[in-house]
Amino acid sequence: MGKSWKKTRLRLYDRFYEPIFTAEQNFENRPLGIDREHWRWFLDYRAEAETKEKCRKNAINRSKQLYTHTGGSKSFAQRMEEESEEQGRRVGRGELWITVHKKMAYISMMKQEQLVKELRRLSNMMSLLECCLKMIPLLRFSEKRNRVEYVVWILDQLLVNSSVRIHMRLATKSN
Repeated sequence: MGKSWKKTRLRLYDRFYEPIFTAEQNFENRPLGIDREHWRWFLDYRAEAETKEKCRKNAINRSKQLYTHTGGSKSFAQRMEEESEEQGRRVGRGELWITVHKKMAYISMMKQEQLVKELRRLSNMMSLLECCLKMIPLLRFSEKRNRVEYVVWILDQLLVNSSVRIHMRLATKSN
């Protein structure tokens, strides 16, 4: 309920509060179904210096966040069990952490097939590609939703190809 109230109060404030109105005009410009005194309390709370300072600090702290949790409200144990069943093997805590903190990319089935073909082609080239191939288990193809969920998505498929070429050059120079 906390998140829904957070979203609701922000939506109400944005929709009904007008900074150019006087306090009395804003008290009257309240949503239907909300008591005048409750609306007055809410606007007074938003106008307090402490509240404004807290909002400012929270915005700064949110901007520092490096990893966003995208796993929803399921517990880690529940999520670990589902991932293990889906992948047909036991999923470790580290891999689960990566799974629930990764971004999602929506791409077409054609693009998925191209990516799989490219990775297979590269894997047949040489054993030096092991570091690149370790990324494959991190890419989960979800047939249900036709999307690729990614942990570390290399900026562009060309970047994958160029790193493979660098490994090939290094291998040929060392031999």
